[in-house]
Amino acid sequence: MALPKIIIADDSRLSSHILRSYIEKLGYTLCGEATTGIEAIELTSKTEPNIAILDVYMPKMDGYQACKIIQNELHTPVILITGR
Repeated sequence: MALPKIIIADDSRLSSHILRSYIEKLGYTLCGEATTGIEAIELTSKTEPNIAILDVYMPKMDGYQACKIIQNELHTPVILITGR
């Protein structure tokens, strides 16, 4: 069975770096990274990951709004995270 493909959307470079490190150490495939909710939607549509990890607080479109679109229109499970 193939390991999950994952995208990360977080405007914090440090948080993205930490998440990327864990994903790679676990052997999962990182399909890409975004810094806004809009980019997360576009990346999810383009790469069709198994899971999207979204920060709650991002510019242009927050994680809550992006989550609704990604789950309802692209049918991708989402994990919401925040450093706050």
